[in-house]
Amino acid sequence: MLQRCNKLLQLSIYLAIYSFSLLVFAHEGEKFIASSQWQHKNLTVQWDDNWPTEHCIDILDVNTMTYSFESEVSMKFDFHVHPNNENNEYQTDYFSKSDSIAKNTGEIITNKPGTYCFQFSPVKRHTKNSVIKLKYRLTPAINRR
Repeated sequence: MLQRCNKLLQLSIYLAIYSFSLLVFAHEGEKFIASSQWQHKNLTVQWDDNWPTEHCIDILDVNTMTYSFESEVSMKFDFHVHPNNENNEYQTDYFSKSDSIAKNTGEIITNKPGTYCFQFSPVKRHTKNSVIKLKYRLTPAINRR
C-alpha cells in the first residue's frame, strides 16, 4: 500500500514538473503569458531613479520571441538571459546591446531555459518620467535546439 502511494506521488510530481515546463511566466506576479499572443507593456522610467528599468520573463521551453519597443527618449538598451544552470551560478548572456536607441525590433530563439530581460537606462539624466512601449510575443520553436 505504501509503495503504491509513493508511486502515485512520484507520478503526480512528474506530471506537475512536465506541465510547469511548458509554461512561460513574467516576473512581478503577472499572470502566465499565453503563447502566440502579443503582450503590451508600458514601462515607466522614473526621472529620479538611478537604477535601470527592466522587464523580465521566465521561459522554460524553446520559443521564438519577437519583440519591439519605442521610447519617448533615447535609452541604453540590452536584452539578455540569466540561464538556469546546474550549479545555480549567476550568469548573463547578451543578445542585443545599444548605447543610445529610441526604438528597436528583434527576434531570438530562447534555446536556454532562464530569465529573459529587457533592460533600459536613460542616456542622460531626465527631468520627468518617460514611458517605453514594449511588446513581445512568444511562439513555440519546436525542433530548433
